Amino acid sequence: MDDILSLDNIKKYSWHLKVMGAYVQQPTPAIVGLDLQTIIASNDAAALYPTSIIYSNIGFDTIRHRVYDTHIIRNILRLIEGTFKDKENNPAIIDSALNGFTTAIGTITKEYFKNKSVQNKKEAYEFTITYYPMLLKKILTYHGKLDDIFNPKDDQTYVLLKSCLYPILEAITWLNPNNNGYNQLLVNYVFFNEDFIKSPQDIYILEEINSTKSRFKKYSFADGISIFENYIVNPYGVLFDKHKNNLAYDVKLLMDALANRRIVKNQMLVLYSITNHWAKLSQESLSFFDGLDNSNDYKLTSEQANQILTEIRDDQDRKSRIDTLMEIEWYHKNTGITALKFGKLRSVQFKIIQEGIKVAANSAYGIFGLITWPFASPLIGNAITNAGKIYGIKLFQAVTVDVLGKIENTRDD
Repeated sequence: MDDILSLDNIKKYSWHLKVMGAYVQQPTPAIVGLDLQTIIASNDAAALYPTSIIYSNIGFDTIRHRVYDTHIIRNILRLIEGTFKDKENNPAIIDSALNGFTTAIGTITKEYFKNKSVQNKKEAYEFTITYYPMLLKKILTYHGKLDDIFNPKDDQTYVLLKSCLYPILEAITWLNPNNNGYNQLLVNYVFFNEDFIKSPQDIYILEEINSTKSRFKKYSFADGISIFENYIVNPYGVLFDKHKNNLAYDVKLLMDALANRRIVKNQMLVLYSITNHWAKLSQESLSFFDGLDNSNDYKLTSEQANQILTEIRDDQDRKSRIDTLMEIEWYHKNTGITALKFGKLRSVQFKIIQEGIKVAANSAYGIFGLITWPFASPLIGNAITNAGKIYGIKLFQAVTVDVLGKIENTRDD
């Protein structure tokens, strides 16, 4: 590379800017008779990423703290702390620390390449062993106290925290072979709380990650978990405001979008049902459509909707279907087409609209990983995909235990 630290390369190869993509798995069909004791199933959550965003209250305006896995970042912090402690009496310790860090991050990067599919490995490796040691050097050569960086009070120390220490911690977390793809500390806290409490450890938190008031702190075990109780804990290692304290703007948008999608989808389904069973409608019901005009806003009455659904033998929730059908405007006379053709046309239109909302909602996480967007945040993007993955796994585990329990009870009976 001509300029290994060019802005383009920073955007391309920085590990702290990476966002995990969506995981798509094709269901495995069961081979009947191969093994009667084997149960093969596929679990599919509806609107997984939008649901994850809503459930965890994920948004640019609700993200608060970044929690790190202690066992992953402890060594780099010890290196930094030890260097600051001894550099005044032993200036050579800075070069020694940088050489050790460069070797270590190079090693874990090569190990990462063995297990992951990465493009331009040579360039990515050269960038990694150049860029992150450069950031560390800026930290280690700071003439003030380390606490000034952890608790910045001016522009210089704020840059050292957010533009140097933070990328280093994120890169190490991403590349470390002990990283399971989620924050082990918080997953243990949520799902394995008894074991978590039995093994107390210091807790490292970069507080107010999206603010100019950011600060890095090491908490005792008791103080750390007391902080968790005040926020929504995300399995990627991020704490978000609780809904009652601060509802995320993105959550509001998604809730409105999904609510609108349900309305449009229901309209599509009821129109599809009616137009596909049009021949079953009586002349009286057909006359309902011809009698619609501006006096009733082109809408069917409750009685008319109920009669139509009864004649086509629509067995869905009747009240919901009636309410949905009553909201559809039949202004087919103004267009010069029949009510049947109008119904089919509107059904197709509603299908396109609801699918468009679905795609947009399910892609909402992606924009946070788009580094050209002013509000991009890899932490938020990864929090969304991670929540979907972890909660999806736990949901399927719960469903599996329930199903197997019922099977076992049936056998006992």
